[in-house]
Amino acid sequence: DLKDVQDRLFSPRSLEVALRGADAALIGNLNFARPALALARTAGIPIYTDLHAIRSLDNPYDQDFLNVADVLCFSGEHLPAEPTDLALEAFHRHAQLQIIVVGAGARGAWLFERGVGAHLEPGIPNPKLQSTIGAGDALCSSFAYFHRQSGNARLAIAKAVRFASYKLSAVGGASGFLTAAELEQMM
Repeated sequence: DLKDVQDRLFSPRSLEVALRGADAALIGNLNFARPALALARTAGIPIYTDLHAIRSLDNPYDQDFLNVADVLCFSGEHLPAEPTDLALEAFHRHAQLQIIVVGAGARGAWLFERGVGAHLEPGIPNPKLQSTIGAGDALCSSFAYFHRQSGNARLAIAKAVRFASYKLSAVGGASGFLTAAELEQMM
């Protein structure tokens, strides 16, 4: 039940325990997650963050997340221009930022790597499309997983686009996920 989620906070102690032994932190831009930002940065582990559907880099709500993220994910749905301009601006403003992933709906997803440039990973048509709820979360979380696993952002975005596309076959944010074996078969 997420109705009061913006008014809740994780206890710093539970976050410290959760971060022990972690090789990365995936932190969504919700108020309850803010304490995790400083803990992850202090622990020296990479921070992947999902800003969800943003319109610009200037929203005061997102600044804590932007200022520490090593990898940034968000939807391109509400951007006023092509994601390339926003990515270049984000890299200019935030020196620690290394990778940006921008969901592009049926077009796929953009991958921007500092010093490498832009890559649009084409979308995978899903003839069993049921719902787009949770697609961005699936894209970001699977990208983080595959990137940590391989260290290769291009391979990670290819797998993440397929994972997120398949997720659209199910209704609801917590269903419709491929197993690792099923994803490898798709690749």
